[in-house]
Formats: sequence, C-alpha cells, structure tokens
Amino acid sequence: MWTLHGQQLNVSVNKEVSYMTLTGIALMICLALLAQLSWHMVRNHIVIERLESLQNSKRQEAGQKTETPELFVVIPCLREQTTILDTMDYFLELTSNSENIHLVIVTTEKEKAEARSSDYVTTYSVIRKKITGSLRYSGVTLLNYPKTDGMMAHQLNYAARYIKEHSHANWSKSYFVVYNADSRPGRNVFREVYAKAFDRSWPKVMQEYSAFFLNLDSLSPLMRGFAVYQTNFELTNGYTNSILYSDYLRSHVVGHGLYLRFDFLDAIGGFTTRFWCEDIYLSFYLRSIGVRAVPIDTVEIAEAPKSMSVLIKQNANWFKTLSETTKIYHSLSDEIFNTRAFLYWMNQLRGAAAWVLLPSAYVLLAVALLVTQNWVISALFCITLWAPTTMRYLLTLRLFRRLNMDKIDTEFRMSVLGSAAYLVSNLGPLYGLTHLHAQKYKTER
Repeated sequence: MWTLHGQQLNVSVNKEVSYMTLTGIALMICLALLAQLSWHMVRNHIVIERLESLQNSKRQEAGQKTETPELFVVIPCLREQTTILDTMDYFLELTSNSENIHLVIVTTEKEKAEARSSDYVTTYSVIRKKITGSLRYSGVTLLNYPKTDGMMAHQLNYAARYIKEHSHANWSKSYFVVYNADSRPGRNVFREVYAKAFDRSWPKVMQEYSAFFLNLDSLSPLMRGFAVYQTNFELTNGYTNSILYSDYLRSHVVGHGLYLRFDFLDAIGGFTTRFWCEDIYLSFYLRSIGVRAVPIDTVEIAEAPKSMSVLIKQNANWFKTLSETTKIYHSLSDEIFNTRAFLYWMNQLRGAAAWVLLPSAYVLLAVALLVTQNWVISALFCITLWAPTTMRYLLTLRLFRRLNMDKIDTEFRMSVLGSAAYLVSNLGPLYGLTHLHAQKYKTER
C-alpha cells in the first residue's frame, strides 16, 4: 500500500518537474524571440533611414560622376535551354546604352556528356543558333567550358581567363560580375554600381542581394512562404548585416549579383573548386582578410524553388558547404589566423546549428506543452513564435519595397506563409545529413 502510494507520489512529482521545466524553457524562448524581433526592428529602421538619406543625396548629385568601371557580366549555364534566352534579352535591354558592359555566357561540355539521348540539344547549341548572324546579339560572347566534369566555379574561372586574354581593360577598375541564368537584376543596378565604385574608390567586392519573387504566381502557398523565408535571409543576413558591418555580425556574399574587382579576383586565385558552394567559402575568406562586400542598393529578382523536393535538395547543397565550415576555417587558418576568422567560424557554426535544430525543437516543444496540458504557456509560446516571425518578415518586405520601389501584394499573408515555411525549413539540412555521399544537385528551373 505504502509502495503504491510512493510510486504515485513520484509520478506526480515527475509530472510537476516536467511541467515546470517545459514552462521555463518556453518562457526563455519567448523572451529570446521578442529580443530577436526588437533587434530586427532596430536594424531595419537604421537601414531604411540610411536608404532614404542616400536617395536624397543621389538626387542632388545626379549626373556628377563621369568615371565608370568596365563590367564583364558572366552567366554560367548548365541545362538552361528554356531560361537563358529570355535572360539574355533582359540583360541586353539593361545594357543597351552602355559600351563598357560586356555579356559573357559560359556553358559546359558536361551537359553533352550527361545527355541521355543522341538528339539532345545543349544550351550552347540553343544560344549559338540564336546569336549567329544577329546584329542584336553581336555583343554577346559565348564560351563553352571544354571539360566534362567540374562545377560552376570551373566555368567562372574559365571565363575569367578568357576575358583576361582577350580584353585590355584597366583591371583595377573593372569587375567580374556573376549572375544566374534566371537572374533579373534591378533596373537601376548598373547606375548604382557606377555610383558605388566611384564613391567607394573602386571597392574590391560589391553585392546585389536577391528577392525570390520572380515566379510567385506559379507557386503553391507553402512555396510562396519559402520565397519569403529565403528573401528574409538574403536581405537580413546579407544586405542589412553588410551595411551594419561588424566582426560580430554574420554576413555573406552570393554567387549571383556578385561583383569582384578583376585584379582582386586574380590576387585570390579565382573561385575555389574545393567546396560545392564557392560563395560560402568566399564569404569566409573575405571576412578572414578583412575585405567588406559593399552592398548595392537594388534587388535582383530571382526564381524561388518550384516544389519542396527541389528546395530540399537545393538547401542540402548549401548546408553541405556550411556544415564544412570547420574544414574551411582550418584550411584558411594555416595562412590567416585572426579574431575575424575565429568569430566568423563561430557564427557559421551557430547558424548551421540553428538551421538544422531550431525549427524541429520549436515544434517538439509546442507538442510537449500540449501533451502536458500546459494550455496557457502553450498558447503564449505559439503566439510568441508566430507573431515575431511574421513581423520580421513584414519588415523584410518593407525593406524590399524600399530597395525595389515595388510592393508585394498581400504582404501580411505572405509573411504568415513565411512563418509556416520556417517550421519545416530544416528539411533540406536534414536531408543533407542523411545523404552524405550525394552528388551536387543542379537546381531545376
């Protein structure tokens, strides 16, 4: 009798301890989420105030700058037959009044080697047919990387060597520019680049960050949410943190919308081919040597993944290189060992852990609170998780509106969808962890 009573007492005590533990964890997370929202609001306000100030000064200084950089816009392609022609037309429209912007398309022999039929029409063939004998496309340079292996970095390095051999530009005032086959840079991007280059004394690196809204109309609600989720990462971790540059803030460059001064690209030995995502490595390298990527005050509009399967594999690609951040750190620390590199390493580890763990942890905690019938704390936790996340995405869309001079319809609804997408945003990293020997995935258009 006493034994049974003691067991019941122990069960009651254990339930109470579990109840209190879950309550404590939930409340701490709620406070952290509110603090994160506050910090996001402060950053967003500072950046928008800066944008307004810059826009006013640009109006006053319009037409005063005469020296412009030479830009070599390079678009690497792999199986882009249905996309690249429209993109070529878009870039030619942007550059029609400029003689110092050169468009270079670089395909790869890998495409032919991987073809499943003898009548396969390569991207190179599609472009060659379009530009041959056409006055409109006479300024387009078409290259084909001759090897059947390699990654995008190999194509970029091949294009860089070709440009250096066949051009006679001032390389300290010329830029190697990378965009994707689906890229739609901001209409004023080159004007902004000219201004940045002149005002900042020809910075080594500039970056136009992206919003993934090009194909919104064709996406499911969940994939629209992921478009907002990825745009938030670009404009917060990328654009905002690059403006508020600090060794303690995590920022990055991206392999599209990237402007590298040619002499600097030569000095660093081109793009790395040791890791899947050359831009993740480059972000680490730039921070290690103290080179700041100057953010361009326009937004590239790109396509979001069209399905969950595409997104999961794409994110698994990114996570593979991100998860190798320790390998990158050690490869760099042999030559460069400083506080900047160490802090960036810590930030990358924190970012990787947060990406793969936090969404599932939040969902599991919400379920545990419901199972223990902790109704009040459960409701508080769910509201505090949803509301600040939605608010952060709303602020990001507000920043997008300032940069792009355009508004996304139903911003609140899109932000809510982004909050929902966040809860399953770690599926890509989890897939990557369970497919360690998978080959690099080429994103489907």
